[in-house]
Amino acid sequence: MRAKAWSFIFLLGLLAAQSGAASSPQPPPNDRRVDAQPLAGLPAHVTGSTVGAGTESSDPPLSCGAVAGTVWFRFRAGASGANAVRLRARGQLEAIVAVYRRDRSHLAGLGCSRTDGNGLAGARFPVRAGRTYLVLVAQKEGSIPGRFDLRVVKPESLEAPPGTPLPAGGAWAGVDRLLDPDDVWSVDLQPGTLYRINLIHHAGRCLLLRLYRPGITDFRGEEPLRAWNCPGYETFTPGPDGGGRYFLRVRPALSYRGTQAYRLSVAAAEPDDAAPGVFLRSGSQVAGSLSPRTNDVVDLYRFVVPRPGVLAADIADPPKAVVDMLVLTEDGRVVKAKADQAGPFKLRLQLAPEHYYLALRAERGAALPYHLTFFVRDITSNGLLADGLVHDRVVPNGTVALTAQVSTTTGSPAAGASGGMMRFQLDRLDPFAGWNFVQLERITVGGDGVARLSWAPPTPGRWRAHAVFFGTDTTSPSSSKYVLIDVEEPLEQP
Repeated sequence: MRAKAWSFIFLLGLLAAQSGAASSPQPPPNDRRVDAQPLAGLPAHVTGSTVGAGTESSDPPLSCGAVAGTVWFRFRAGASGANAVRLRARGQLEAIVAVYRRDRSHLAGLGCSRTDGNGLAGARFPVRAGRTYLVLVAQKEGSIPGRFDLRVVKPESLEAPPGTPLPAGGAWAGVDRLLDPDDVWSVDLQPGTLYRINLIHHAGRCLLLRLYRPGITDFRGEEPLRAWNCPGYETFTPGPDGGGRYFLRVRPALSYRGTQAYRLSVAAAEPDDAAPGVFLRSGSQVAGSLSPRTNDVVDLYRFVVPRPGVLAADIADPPKAVVDMLVLTEDGRVVKAKADQAGPFKLRLQLAPEHYYLALRAERGAALPYHLTFFVRDITSNGLLADGLVHDRVVPNGTVALTAQVSTTTGSPAAGASGGMMRFQLDRLDPFAGWNFVQLERITVGGDGVARLSWAPPTPGRWRAHAVFFGTDTTSPSSSKYVLIDVEEPLEQP
């Protein structure tokens, strides 16, 4: 019996040992430096894994951080110059990539990089023809093991003028601080012509855009005519001594390690893109469109306020882009701005007599067709009286003559209010509940700017009246103050 028990215990131990051995992953074939995986020619693109990888006591120290497992690759440089390595970690792997030159038994470090928040790491390093180089991919200490993509390539060199002629409709391209450090485009510009320059790029990855004068053959030591960091839509006009073939240089953001796609376009301004813009009369209804992915980013309108007035600008049709609406003076001072608007929106603004501009600018998003309704209305005031008084007293069953006068800022009757709608509201005072709404009446304003209502109070007590003018195409809305109406019963006992 005891022998059988010991046999059973031994069998359980053997099964547990086999299960533990089965659960331990096998190390990758390039786990050791002597077994480094060869990369046959450049460019090279391979997929690897740190699952099961370990470390060796002879592994070189890393300045990028502590590691828990390493795998190795090797290649022989076919030509002298610059090479680059790019690592993209998959899943939750956090990794380090390092490059070494092998000098017999000695390793000379050429670069080391840790993965960023996007799982990207990379380094640029010099090589000499015929020499052997080692690439180490290491799993950071505390990281979950996983797979990765590794590329070793010969990066592009910095470009020089004249670059590539920019197509009339613009071009999509990309730059990469390791593999493609700049793009150079050439455009022919005429003096005295305003040009729209639009560089579209991924939010948060600020490309650098530089504009250079004609005639140069090298950017070294050359100051750009214009320099934009994190650019979007810009404008440029060649001066009287300008004109010819200009050069636009796009460089990547140093904070991002991957390829940064962009779209660059240059086009001459249309009449609605710049001053003097398109003239708007009060009452105008304009159908327009903006496209932040092309050069049609700004539509500019101009208008006149001949006397103190109220601007009413409405954008209908929910746009698919984020839009800014700005009101500016002739000297460019911003009077009002509604920024980052998405969807139908309205702008109401009181303005002094002057010439103004109204600008619509699409910040981002898809193409935006829009409908703009535009009014500049005279500022009005609304004077309400009851029998010519602000506090009237009448007897029960009497009538009250309510008159609401619409006037301009000079105090004269607003002739433009004729035909507009005036709404009278009547409220009654309850000693416990306060003012309670009772009645509404709508009256058309006459040619003299007055709306008249003959009203018979239905009960005794204290009443109040209030008038609201809804405005017309030429006059702004306005509200009156309250007038009091006391409907007084006799003091004698019935």
